Amino acid sequence: MLLSPTERPPTYRAPADDGGLLSVPAWDELPALAQQGALLDAAPVEIGGVSLGEFRRQAKAELALLAHEYVAEYADAPARLDPAAPIVVAGHQPELIHAGVWLKNFAASELAGRLGGGAINLVIDSDAAHGATIRVPAGDPATPRFELLPFDAPCEPIAWEERRVIDAATWQSFGARAVEAMRPWGVDPLARTWWPTVLASRGTPPGLALAQARHALEIEWGARTLELPQSAVGRSHSFRRFACVLLAELPRLVAAYNGALAEFRRIHRIRNHAHPAPNLATDGRWFEAPFWSWSTSDPTRRPLFARRIGDEVEIADRGRFVQRLPLGGSGDCDTAIDVLAACEARGVKIRSRALATTLFARLALADLFIHGIGGARYDEATDAISREFFGLTPAPYAAMTGTLRLPIPLPREADAEINTRRRDLRDLRFHPERFLAGADLDAEGDRVAAVLVAEKRRWIAAEKSPANARARHLGIEGANQALAALLADVRGRTTASREAARQRARAGAILGSREYAFCLFPHDRLQQFLLDFPRRLP
Repeated sequence: MLLSPTERPPTYRAPADDGGLLSVPAWDELPALAQQGALLDAAPVEIGGVSLGEFRRQAKAELALLAHEYVAEYADAPARLDPAAPIVVAGHQPELIHAGVWLKNFAASELAGRLGGGAINLVIDSDAAHGATIRVPAGDPATPRFELLPFDAPCEPIAWEERRVIDAATWQSFGARAVEAMRPWGVDPLARTWWPTVLASRGTPPGLALAQARHALEIEWGARTLELPQSAVGRSHSFRRFACVLLAELPRLVAAYNGALAEFRRIHRIRNHAHPAPNLATDGRWFEAPFWSWSTSDPTRRPLFARRIGDEVEIADRGRFVQRLPLGGSGDCDTAIDVLAACEARGVKIRSRALATTLFARLALADLFIHGIGGARYDEATDAISREFFGLTPAPYAAMTGTLRLPIPLPREADAEINTRRRDLRDLRFHPERFLAGADLDAEGDRVAAVLVAEKRRWIAAEKSPANARARHLGIEGANQALAALLADVRGRTTASREAARQRARAGAILGSREYAFCLFPHDRLQQFLLDFPRRLP
């Protein structure tokens, strides 16, 4: 089970207030939580013939070195990370994220500093690049709308790792177009000064160009977080050892994986079997692994399958790629790792999918993993998979997010008025006499209304019985309908007021969205939100 019968899942809800912050557990509890991650080193578990403690030491040293070398290619890299010190990890796709997502990186840096350790942000460039647009506000303050602002032409959903700029003119002009999109709202966006940094990464895949420019700004603002693309993680010795362990016992992993997802859906009452991730499939002797596979010549991501054949495990994408790994009962993991490295050298990529990505990061690298809301919720399932398959819970995780809104005046709050007008419209149907005082009736209208009200009261005063029930109902309903007809102007004004409030609510939802990309915000407002968060946390 994910939770005991008496436990309830944590509540992850984005803050409603502008500048609001969320930390689950509370921010002051995170240092102690991170220190629990070190206890994994003593767990009596082996990962491909290596003790878990030694596996984590090797993985931390390897990935910390890779991260430092990677960052040094485009920025003055922060100090080398000590793999023996606590490591705080975060991660996200290389997208134009909103400020609440970006906050995780600054939280990781701040927390690592308090622990005397280091922080690494994983750039998940193995995920699919589904779009090349961001939303911007358009229209006018009374009737705003969302518009899509492209930074490149659309393409098939291949991994960010493989995506390249398609429309150079669109890519080059994005910063200027973002400035123009925000000009009517009186906002000077960060894109004006930041997009040239993105463009300076010539020849870099666009996902990494976005990530590197974003990280360079973090460093400029004082964050001390290293970064490493998931594509580099997938080429590491540590990750391949982890992959071999999963592939060697894939039927058992599939049972643990699918069982954890089923329990997660039951607890959270989720009917969609694609959430938090689709089940891993089985097809005779073939089992689906939690990995993607593609090649440089064919970048379409395909699920990786595996089946056991004697002392080997055959892996395939059910298309072009087939490879046997020497993973017998004793597990010749080192030789299998070399075979996977040779596959990569031939252009075949094997990358982890979402839950396996965080499972590896929390098992091998992190003493604490900082998620956003979605990742934290889904890692309940990751914990259950790990407990069932490895016999332990990986390093702990926390959720951090915040809400930052564009500095655009919002219409006054409308929810209370909508609810009031909704009640009024209902009362105009069932209790129309309450509105007669505000109606513009002539003398004849007043006389007719008085007769109808008296008739309704007479029927209400009559004790209901089987004999008079129908007549009583029709009498009251008839009086209500006749009174409502007299109050058509009141209904019209009330309906118009409700619709105006609804429009204000729609305008507020658009102009006050927390989902706008960070590059649309003014430099100073964004910087203050990201750097001052410890002072503002409850």
